[in-house]
Amino acid sequence: MPEDRIIDLKTVIGMYPIGGRGAVLIHRINYDRDRIQASINGIDPEWVELKEQYMETTGELETGFILAGLFVPFYAIMRFHRQEGT
Repeated sequence: MPEDRIIDLKTVIGMYPIGGRGAVLIHRINYDRDRIQASINGIDPEWVELKEQYMETTGELETGFILAGLFVPFYAIMRFHRQEGT
């Protein structure tokens, strides 16, 4: 059985759920270089470039990024707010 990990939410600003036990977490946005720092479940965050991809669900070109072969569109990312003191 895999070891359970506690995710440090202090750096998380957004999330995109990918299943019952996983999520793409957004840690930072670098507007100057058009890139996002993201991870899956908080493990090994990496910088990825912004991309546009056609989405059949919207019929439009959508802006997002690719992490671990998965396109994450910005419109589907949920903003994450951490409560002070937690």
